[in-house]
Amino acid sequence: MSPTGAATTTTAISADEKVLAKQEESPHQLQFVPANITHNGPANVQSYFTQFVFHDAERGCLRASLRGRPLDGKVVSLPDGVSAFVLQTGRDDGLRSDDHKRTLRVVKACKDMTVWNYDKVPSKDDKFNQALGWLDMAEILHGSDSRHKSS
Repeated sequence: MSPTGAATTTTAISADEKVLAKQEESPHQLQFVPANITHNGPANVQSYFTQFVFHDAERGCLRASLRGRPLDGKVVSLPDGVSAFVLQTGRDDGLRSDDHKRTLRVVKACKDMTVWNYDKVPSKDDKFNQALGWLDMAEILHGSDSRHKSS
């Protein structure tokens, strides 16, 4: 337990260099979907989702459906120095009942991902894109890049 009496959890993330190197080689396969899916295991995304994605020129976005609901999406390239990771959980290795250690392993790394909305064309006002904007703000506030500093 922590000094305040709250349980503490430690998370370790391990990444194999081979997995990280593949992010530049293979096309993205990461889908950011606005849904809570409680399935924990492999999913045949290609057969049940990806093959039904099409480009809607009129709306200027990708189109698909999930559980009968229309999805609009677009491929987003992540900023330089930023990658998206698919993590796989390991077992809890708690040494004591009040201390928990969790290990996550990187199984996929991507520089691009498809971001989906329910029946709304993706825009800069989406929560995901707003979160990416905070990365720029953090760099301006805390980074050492001289191009962001005022004279």
